[in-house]
Amino acid sequence: MKKTLSIILSAAMIMSYAVISAAAEENEVSVNYEEKQVSVSPVPGSGDNMEFTCLFRSDLPEIPFVNVEDYLGQVFVLEKESTSLGSGVYKLENGDYSMTIDADKDTVSFDLFEGFLGSNIKNGVMPSYDFIEQGSPYEYVGDAQESHFDLSKYDLDIVEKDGKVYFPYCTLNDMFEEAGTIMRYRNDKLSMTGTMNIMGAKGRFDDNRSKEYAQFSYDELCFTIDNFCGRPSNALLTNSIKDNGLDKALDSYNSITPRVKELLLSENIEEYCMGLVFLQSYLYDGGHTNIVYSLSDRLAYYGVTDLKSAVKKVFGDEENEDIKEILSIEDGEKSFQEKAPYLTDEKSKAYKSFETIKQWQGAVLSKAGDTYFFNFDSFSYSAVAPFKEALDYAQEHGAKNFIIDMSFNGGGDDVIAAYMLSLMCDNYDFREQYVASKNIVKFKARFDKNLDGVIDEKDDQVKYDFRFAVLGTIGSYSCANIFPCMAQDKGVCIIGEKTAGGSCAVVPRLLANGTGINTSGYMMYLREDGKDADAGAEPDVILPGLDKDYKNFFDIDAINKGIAEFYGDPIQQKIGVYGDIDGDEKVSAKDSLLIQRYVIKSVQFDETQQKAADVNGDGKITAKDALEILRYSIGYRSADSKVNQPLS
Repeated sequence: MKKTLSIILSAAMIMSYAVISAAAEENEVSVNYEEKQVSVSPVPGSGDNMEFTCLFRSDLPEIPFVNVEDYLGQVFVLEKESTSLGSGVYKLENGDYSMTIDADKDTVSFDLFEGFLGSNIKNGVMPSYDFIEQGSPYEYVGDAQESHFDLSKYDLDIVEKDGKVYFPYCTLNDMFEEAGTIMRYRNDKLSMTGTMNIMGAKGRFDDNRSKEYAQFSYDELCFTIDNFCGRPSNALLTNSIKDNGLDKALDSYNSITPRVKELLLSENIEEYCMGLVFLQSYLYDGGHTNIVYSLSDRLAYYGVTDLKSAVKKVFGDEENEDIKEILSIEDGEKSFQEKAPYLTDEKSKAYKSFETIKQWQGAVLSKAGDTYFFNFDSFSYSAVAPFKEALDYAQEHGAKNFIIDMSFNGGGDDVIAAYMLSLMCDNYDFREQYVASKNIVKFKARFDKNLDGVIDEKDDQVKYDFRFAVLGTIGSYSCANIFPCMAQDKGVCIIGEKTAGGSCAVVPRLLANGTGINTSGYMMYLREDGKDADAGAEPDVILPGLDKDYKNFFDIDAINKGIAEFYGDPIQQKIGVYGDIDGDEKVSAKDSLLIQRYVIKSVQFDETQQKAADVNGDGKITAKDALEILRYSIGYRSADSKVNQPLS
């Protein structure tokens, strides 16, 4: 929206505030802005309290408009002031990166959005690691793209006054909170805090709100969801939001989403809260996105204890397929909650029968014969040294199988997951996509694998001759889902059941009224086929008991047999023909898959297997041999193929 700003002299000038008039040329609607000094508390321990000059819109007194340089100065160490380029356009630099603001057009552009967010972080909130080489661990796949955000699409204003640029404080939060610091506005005061500190934050809830505040809150929500939240494939509205944005998705997804939009726009707070409950269902991604977890007390006050009670309150006894669709999500979540005790009990019995080798805080190494189990709580820094120590012990004591147990892992940091994978595979690179910019990067960093404090050629010598397996369940979510997907893409055996999904980082955010929510966002892990990992990792070996409350799920004989079949156990082999790599006396797609894993160096072949794998007779084992076997398995065979012919 094109705006013309002018200072209006007020009879109350003695009170030291100015009023700005923003007139929209198209419809001549005038909005006044009042200038006030607002007290600001910095991140605890980073300095003294201060005051910011803020603007308050006459029809939106709940939302302070903050000077962008004042805001960014609390998040980054900025070395330069903004530069005016004329006609309401300003440029701000952060290290090697810049943002360009057009206050007349209400647009913001970044030459590299994630570069700007990741530079000169002021409060040290971003994680650092001492076992990874310095510098960015990522390289771009293709050319990095600029990012452009058009706030005018959401009726969010950028205001220019006296050479300074002002945004609604919550709009700045939307754009920059992933840098680790966020601004709150409570009791007429602003404060800065670490992003993780807002989890569960209670917002401002009066019985009613103005029409303008309701509209602004909705517009701000749409801006956040459309531009900065991950779109995991399991969420119902993902594709609709990707194609059309949240607002239009609610208009057209099904018969009840228009009513959800009405609730989100309602001036009545109870109706607004009901809208958030339903939106939670449509954005549900298994656990990262949670819009209502800080509303439990207020929802209880309204008599809403779950989605079914919200449906009854809003839709009465109405039943249709669209209502059943969202209720099925809650039913699925309850299904795991009902199954979890059985899995816990079965796991407890199994580990009691295993020999406990060593325990650390949050991790344990156990063994059953020559099969070792590493079970740990989360992908946190505290798991790094124990994992390396467990591998060393297992190798020294002749382990054959080494299983990483994800059955109740709480997720965590994908850099920790990448370190663990680097000890299991020569090739441990993986790809992720930045949600806001859509840029794709490949993880390329080298690790201090032996944890001796130096990254050198000795790290390349760290190898373990195990048959690795990752045990996953429907309790394996977030990074505990990404890790099995990463490992499976590198040829590691996945056992158990399908993992629960979760492919994005979780990001705490604030709604316009200060309520804390969580969303998927920031980065999304991509599998080798380019898809996200939200569908979960399908097991290569399904363990018993899935239809019987996990009875014998941890049966060691079933686990060992499945791993042996996956990798092709030389002890069990009776290889007599070309193409029968696993020695089961038949040529099938499983043999083709084994060759593919051999090609990427995730399995080793003995001399007989190597001979049987060269089915085209060119003296090499390549993807061509795997393809020849796969063709044979579906009824095709080349004239010169040796598939299923006796070994000579």
